[in-house]
Amino acid sequence: MTPEPVVLRGTPSRLSVVLEDRHRVEEPAAASVAADFPGAQVERLRVVRRGGESPAVRLRLAASTPPGRYKGQITVGDSKLPAVVEVVPKRRLRAEPSRLMLTGSAGAEVTQSVLLANVGNVPCVVPARSRVGLLAEGAWGGAFWYALTEPNGEGVGRFEKFIDRLAERAAGLADVRLDRAATIEPGASERVEITVRLPDGIEPGTTYLGTWEPEGLRLGLRVEGGARPTRRRAASRPRTTQRKRKGE
Repeated sequence: MTPEPVVLRGTPSRLSVVLEDRHRVEEPAAASVAADFPGAQVERLRVVRRGGESPAVRLRLAASTPPGRYKGQITVGDSKLPAVVEVVPKRRLRAEPSRLMLTGSAGAEVTQSVLLANVGNVPCVVPARSRVGLLAEGAWGGAFWYALTEPNGEGVGRFEKFIDRLAERAAGLADVRLDRAATIEPGASERVEITVRLPDGIEPGTTYLGTWEPEGLRLGLRVEGGARPTRRRAASRPRTTQRKRKGE
């Protein structure tokens, strides 16, 4: 009778299962281990046992392994166990640089080049336009302590005080634009030009933080508020006076 297969479920890099009593294997330290799953590339396989606990199988596949069900076999010494790997979707983009460091005044547009690499196992779509909220650095902690320590006004609770204080330190929403929406396949990378229009609430000399979170990506923004450009006044034209002649 064919034994019931061992089932490992998770993302390609995090697949594990604790073996039950019916899956008897040799001591891991003395046994050679191997795995074969047609259609999936095995990068690492371990069988570990801690104290008197049942042994556990830990498997890592190539990061770009597509979601799906893969049937195969795990070999531990002379023991051969039928196994099934159920790979779930993993959306993840890695950015270089990992944080955008921007400097500009309210309403300014700043452009920066970013390399995006898909280290997940499904395509990731980066939209052509999105928005990111910016808060002054330290705003969360400041609002928290303000709500705790300041006396409550009539009809004003701590939560309302907390939100009002945060609102005072918010610069607004920054527009994040790409020249086009980008679809990045697993294992691929693409360089994109990101243009950020800074909100009108940016104050000179203040640092603001935010996080851009399109599908599969978490990219921090750090904005240093620059001085507002001064407007030049138009040069005034010299006045010309004409003396009237007698009789005119």
